[in-house]
Amino acid sequence: MRIGRVEGLETDPIQKHDSILPAARPFGYSLAMSQEKFETITLTALDIEAVALSTIRAAIGEARYQYLSGPITGGRRLLEWHEVAGRELAEADYRSAKGAAVVEKNIKEVQLTAKRERDAHRNTIEPGSFEAEFEQWGQEDFLRFWEKVIEQHASHVKLMDGWEFSSGCAYELLCARKHGRPTFDMRGVQLTNEAALELLDNALAQISARHDPANSRDAEIVKLHAKITVSRKKVAALA
Repeated sequence: MRIGRVEGLETDPIQKHDSILPAARPFGYSLAMSQEKFETITLTALDIEAVALSTIRAAIGEARYQYLSGPITGGRRLLEWHEVAGRELAEADYRSAKGAAVVEKNIKEVQLTAKRERDAHRNTIEPGSFEAEFEQWGQEDFLRFWEKVIEQHASHVKLMDGWEFSSGCAYELLCARKHGRPTFDMRGVQLTNEAALELLDNALAQISARHDPANSRDAEIVKLHAKITVSRKKVAALA
């Protein structure tokens, strides 16, 4: 059977606006039962999440893998690109340019890092490949899903260098703390709460230094700072 999106039954919230896709919002799909007959079914974001989680369970069972956390939409690469080029772009051009200059390169870096980990015989779950092929969810849908993966399938979380500049990585650190999963840097050194908070504070200071309050085009930087701050406070509260 073949599944594909039905045009007109959903919109892309990422391209339309910045609001987060509600978990109950349906997506339209056509299910090809044969060459002559098509039946339309509706899947919510939570339905898709359940399918993805069950696929992981089917693949690895009760085994626990390391979870590799690396920047996808943010990180140092976002800060450097925004300062050099992004700040000068019109709003209509910003998202696509960011995708090519930041997101695609971040994803490749996560995938290459994961390959090195697997080549070293460390079973690894990484978010880069999944997000590279799946665009229907908003960021909070992805965060909710990966938190469940960390809770249900991770033995520990390994954080790539520069993770502290990523709101997603800061959230994954929080998830690891919430669910009792140890955290390590890429050298295999355990990341204590004290060390993690120090890195986050340093990153927040650098992000603030690159923010021009007089420039309305720095909204992306303001948003990044705010999201990291929220996770930082929650990690500190759990310490």
